Amino acid sequence: MSPTSTIDPSPYSCIPFLVLMLLMAFLPMSGGLPQRLWEPNAGKAVVVFILSLVVWLYYCIAFANQGGVDAMASQLIDWINFVCLIGSLYVVAGGLYCDYQDMASPNLNTLILLFGAVLTNFTGTTGACMILIRPFIHINKNRLAPHHVTFFIMIIGNVSGVLTPLGDPPMFIGFLKGVPFLWMLQDPKIVGSWFMCVFVLLIAFWLHDRRNYLAYIKANASFIPADISRKVVFRGRAAAAGFVGIVVIVFVQGLPVWGTGNDRYVNLGASAILVCLTLSVRFLFGDPECYALNLFSLRPLLEVVILFFGLFATLAPVLGYLEFNAASLHITQPWQFFWTSGALSAVLDNAPTYLTFASLGAGLYNASFNDPQQVAVLLTIPSFARILEAVSMGSVFFGACTYLGNAPNLMVKATVEDMMKNEGGYPERAVPNFIVYMAWVLPHLLPLFVIVTFIIGV
Repeated sequence: MSPTSTIDPSPYSCIPFLVLMLLMAFLPMSGGLPQRLWEPNAGKAVVVFILSLVVWLYYCIAFANQGGVDAMASQLIDWINFVCLIGSLYVVAGGLYCDYQDMASPNLNTLILLFGAVLTNFTGTTGACMILIRPFIHINKNRLAPHHVTFFIMIIGNVSGVLTPLGDPPMFIGFLKGVPFLWMLQDPKIVGSWFMCVFVLLIAFWLHDRRNYLAYIKANASFIPADISRKVVFRGRAAAAGFVGIVVIVFVQGLPVWGTGNDRYVNLGASAILVCLTLSVRFLFGDPECYALNLFSLRPLLEVVILFFGLFATLAPVLGYLEFNAASLHITQPWQFFWTSGALSAVLDNAPTYLTFASLGAGLYNASFNDPQQVAVLLTIPSFARILEAVSMGSVFFGACTYLGNAPNLMVKATVEDMMKNEGGYPERAVPNFIVYMAWVLPHLLPLFVIVTFIIGV
């Protein structure tokens, strides 16, 4: 095998990607004028346009006779497919409303997180977070604490999304590149690591929540435990049917019946169907009151769309450079891929990190991760399969380490802060800042990552 592209970009062409990553990491907490300019989506769009234009011009001029235009068109199509799936999950989730009228016990909270961990692999981390975050915060309103937010993000927003392409953006990108839909579910190391991480985190959450719950009862002697049997509210049948439709569309999209060489057209066709399904749920069959109760807004989705346009565009030279220079980077073992992809996913968005290190692994075999036919061959090589296991888990699991690691992290934080501002009555400092968040999650996650390292194999 050999890389499908003959483009060997200069390492300097990776600078726009690095600049965008740094801006995403530091401008949101920089304060002053830079932060105010960055916060509106229009400010992000200007930065993304300039950095993307640099890469587009570089590829279309420097590699005009080597497929530069086609390489960038491929990145554009991947972005379209990615946005259509993420957007469908987000919009359909807004039409599903569930609530519980009394304060939850530790047992109920833990069951909700377990349900969310399973739901994530059908609706995506974004979809599951948007479905569950408002009712989860509402039922814990009187005793909301940092552990509610941090464990919600760790379990539902990140760790649990590794089992299917619907679960987390890195898995869907792998699916678009040719990784079979059920590959993660059929991999015992990934499934075993999922069970271990999810259940250890659930136990840790229950212990924290029980202590918080008992302290609240002690401080409020008149408190009466809630009766769950009469208090559950669930609305949004059209949205629930929409989720089933999304799962079916994505699954059929990956079936081998479409033949080789048609992947681009099949993916675009599936994206068009997803858009039609989403518009139908939102404007024809969905319950408008559910969207109103969820305070539904497209602003968070628009932010993701803008940023990922820049990520996909500026990532092209990074992928090309890694494919041609994989051996010289001396990252060859699965554990190295796990920790390096994870370390970057903790501070950068995990979707481009996954693609970067998957491409690096493919480059070790003189292959391209951008070619579904080559990916199919690579997955038959046990050593590469171990590398992809490591990259998959590293990119997804480490995304929980900071607010910057995965798109739902900041969406959850912003949603809870918005609820506290609009509704009132919440305890102060219930939403941890960047530093406190890391102080909560790292002691719980790092020991798990060490165990996963041995599961992958050193």
